[in-house]
This record gives sequence, structure tokens and C-alpha cells, in this order.
Amino acid sequence: MSVVRWLIVPAMGVKELIEIRKLINQARRDTLAMFVAMQREDQDRVVLAATRARVALAAADRTVQAWDSQIAITMSSVIALLRSTRALAQSGFSHVPTEKSVSEAYWLLARVMSAPIVDASRTELVELDLDDLDLAGASFGSARLTRCRMVASTLTQACFADAALDTCDLARANLERTTWLATRAVSSRFAGAMMTDTVLDRASFLDCDLRGADLSVVKCGPFASAARVELIDCDLRETSWRGRVLRGLRMEGCKVYGMRGAPVLEGVEIERCDLSSKGDGSQIASGQEVSSKWG
Repeated sequence: MSVVRWLIVPAMGVKELIEIRKLINQARRDTLAMFVAMQREDQDRVVLAATRARVALAAADRTVQAWDSQIAITMSSVIALLRSTRALAQSGFSHVPTEKSVSEAYWLLARVMSAPIVDASRTELVELDLDDLDLAGASFGSARLTRCRMVASTLTQACFADAALDTCDLARANLERTTWLATRAVSSRFAGAMMTDTVLDRASFLDCDLRGADLSVVKCGPFASAARVELIDCDLRETSWRGRVLRGLRMEGCKVYGMRGAPVLEGVEIERCDLSSKGDGSQIASGQEVSSKWG
């Protein structure tokens, strides 16, 4: 059905789709930056991020208004994303201390040019939609994230050290070389995520879905350490652990069918894990059985 839909979209619709997605993603990134700046009470950054978000949303609105009815119908999902992005941004606009024109905002840009792409460390982020965004190198250190979405986002080399994630969705995200030192994730999704060369020391995952995630060590060797990792009631089916050295691992109540990669296990504690392919609890195995089949 999706193939047929694309065939009937006028040629200009493809170009417009690419353009509006860029504008919407820019507005979403700036909305995140605005909320982070508000928590830091950095008024300059609040004004700059709000101004940039307003400009991106206005440009996206003009693009939609220029579409004919046929394009608008086929792009309904994109229009819905624009509306939800605008609603979230507007919830923050009311707290912007001083509105500035685009030209007046340029002096603010000079002040923050050397700042990291996203520095959300020590903030509290709730119900933000960050799906499919480029957040490479972002810092979420010691942050509290609740019901946030980062599905299919690029987060390479991002830092989640000492962060707390509750009911977040990072499925299919690119998490290569990220840091999860002393992170606690609860009821969150990492299914299909690329988590190669991550630092996992003292990270805790409770009731998380990591099915199909790749946690292998590819390039970083001993720097991608994973000491005293805690995995409780997680779905670990089809995960890859090639090259990992897991020291002091605690794994309890997990679904472990199809785990592969034969990691080095030292001083591990594995209890009540399920080897059944359906993860229905029909094949609870001992720690020794799980270790022997982890290949």
C-alpha cells in the first residue's frame, strides 16, 4: 500500500517532503534546547532557541500552505507531526522572557556558538518527542528523562552517565560509543538499537526491552567496559555481545533466547532466566545453562 501511495504523489511532493522534514526536525531540536535553557535559567539561550523554533515552524507552515490538496492528503502524517511539534513548542513560548526578531537574535548566536550541540545534563525532560533527530555528542548526564522518545535517533558518543530513564523509547537508535556509567533505565525500549562500544559500568536496566540490540565491542576494546552491569526482567533475545567482558554481571528474570557473541563472563550472577524462543517462561534455566548457550 505504501508503494502505491508514493507512485501517485506528484514529483514536487517528494522535494517538499524533504524540505518540511528538515524544518520540523530543526523546530524539535530547538524546542528541546529551549526547555533545557529554561531549567538552567539561561535567558539568552531560551530566547535564541525559541526564536529559531518560531522561524522553523513559520517556514514549515508556509510550505504546507503552498501544497495543493493532493499533496496535503498524501502527507497527512507529516502535517500531524508538524501540529504536535507546534503544540509542544507553544507550551514553552509562553515562558520566553523577551521576544526578539530574527535579526536581533544573531548577537545571541555568537554567545553560544561554542556550546555543545545539546547539553541537557542535570535537567528533567518529560514527554519530549526526539524521534529521528541527530543528537550526536549530546549530554544527558545526571538528567531525568520520563516518557521521552528517541526512536531511530542518532546519539553517537552521547553521554547518559548517572542519568535516569523511565518509560523512554530508544528503539533502533544509533547509540554507538555512548556512555551509560551508573545509568538507571526502567521500563524503557532499546530494541534494535546499535549499542556497540558503549561504556556500561554499573548501569542498571530494569524491565527494559533490548531485543535485537547490538552491544558488541568493535573498535574500543577495553575502553568499552561493562563491569557490574545489572539486567533485571529484561528482554535480551537476539542481542549480540561479541567482544564483551562482563565482570560482576547480575542478570535475573530475563528472556535470553538467541543471545550471541560469547562474552567473557567473570563473577557473574544469573538467575531465573528464560531460554524459550517465545519468552513465555516455559524454559527457565540455571545460570550455568544460560552461560553455556550464550554463543
